[in-house]
Amino acid sequence: MSFFRRMVCSALCLVLCGAAFSISSGIVNSCVPRDNEYVLYIDGYDWGTCSQKVVLRTATAHSTDELKKDDFSALVFVPVTGTSNLPFPIKKGERTISTVFASDENGVALSGSSHFITLEFVISPTEEYANPFNRNVMTADSADPFFRFKITNEPLGIEVSECSGVVCRSASQFKFMKFTMDDLTIKYSFWRSPKPGKKPLIIWFHGIAEGGSIPIVPLLETNAVRLASDEIQQYFENGADVLVPQCPSAWLESTSKDIMGNRLWVPVDLNVGRKIGRAVRPVERAVEKIFGAGVSDGASDEDAIKIPEETPVPTASVSFYTEIVKKIIDMYISRYDYVDKSRIYVGGCSAGGYMTLNMILQNPGFFAAAFPACEAYPDAKLTDYQIYQLTQIPMWFVHSKNDSTIKASTHDESTVRRMKELGGRRVIFTLYDDVRDLTGRWNSSNGRAYEFDDHYSWVYVMNNTPRYEGKSLFEWLSAQSLEQN
Repeated sequence: MSFFRRMVCSALCLVLCGAAFSISSGIVNSCVPRDNEYVLYIDGYDWGTCSQKVVLRTATAHSTDELKKDDFSALVFVPVTGTSNLPFPIKKGERTISTVFASDENGVALSGSSHFITLEFVISPTEEYANPFNRNVMTADSADPFFRFKITNEPLGIEVSECSGVVCRSASQFKFMKFTMDDLTIKYSFWRSPKPGKKPLIIWFHGIAEGGSIPIVPLLETNAVRLASDEIQQYFENGADVLVPQCPSAWLESTSKDIMGNRLWVPVDLNVGRKIGRAVRPVERAVEKIFGAGVSDGASDEDAIKIPEETPVPTASVSFYTEIVKKIIDMYISRYDYVDKSRIYVGGCSAGGYMTLNMILQNPGFFAAAFPACEAYPDAKLTDYQIYQLTQIPMWFVHSKNDSTIKASTHDESTVRRMKELGGRRVIFTLYDDVRDLTGRWNSSNGRAYEFDDHYSWVYVMNNTPRYEGKSLFEWLSAQSLEQN
């Protein structure tokens, strides 16, 4: 039985209310490898999830002097389908080892001999086979989502291929739950600030690549674990709780249906499936011509400040997951009554940025502020009245000028322009030339700051990089409330 299945089978149910109960995340804060097995250590980084090291337990004790890095091999395997027990897995590649040493059971170096050996891996945004997730099984409830390792050292007769557990200290701080409404189930994670007193709630919506039923994926793949970090929490007097729902498919799945009864998807202007690696079924232009309504070309030139009349919402613009997500949020607020209802903040990246705008529009007067990044809500899908609705709360948009997946010009850049034309004075738009590491942690071969995928604007958000009038994004966010709106 895989580690992930063992964790699921042993998880205890904790009923909060309704149909919510706890589930296993598949990860732990610490784990001791069993005999002839390994423990994998992972964490979230700017570019996604990365395997950091493995700790082995061998029958024979070894000293660091006996352990030669070049004698070790760390092969990465992935199952053919959603089970890790298949007899014929596909080998994907080899993880690059940086250091090998004798250690204790937690991977701390020891001076003498030990039955535990730690292999540390190279950590870099360019390192191949570093991401430990099996992307083929992200929607499989019972599947082990992690690659399997085979660690060998022929001179010492070491061969270890069974996993005792996966450690991720940052993500293990979160609780993992699921909520069912009718026949629809959504999994989510949350983190509670340990400080007493009233505090806000930060909601984060992941992008299209992080959907499925493994709730640690959105936490690590967009580095959303940083929302619980001291660097961000310091701006909130009593800290801020964090809630991260996971969509089973994509937030872009709408409530509208085609003539065959299939739910339409909010259209995007590029091949997101090619760029991000997940299939997206955009609405065909012909369908939009038949069903489209109320699509605006911009604010009136005659009177830009006049409040527009409410018009029909365009077809394929309202997320199918709106209602269940709102119920999860309401349930959380009801369960933890210390949450300040005047300070509910919402943000997200890409398809999650779309969901951010969608939740604001479908729940007017509920959210205190928003911070979408590279948001995928097509501006052509927003009526003038909806643009006016967006001006009613403070919003900080972040995007990259060279984003080839979601173009700023057809999304937030145009939306922000229209918001300002309708009198929006609390909208901030930070448009970067590209997406680079501004922390100094990663460099390219030419010595310049490493350039990430042009769509990864959330890197700036999670590093709290955007600045406006001397304030960082999260410093600004902490000051927003419905009482000021």
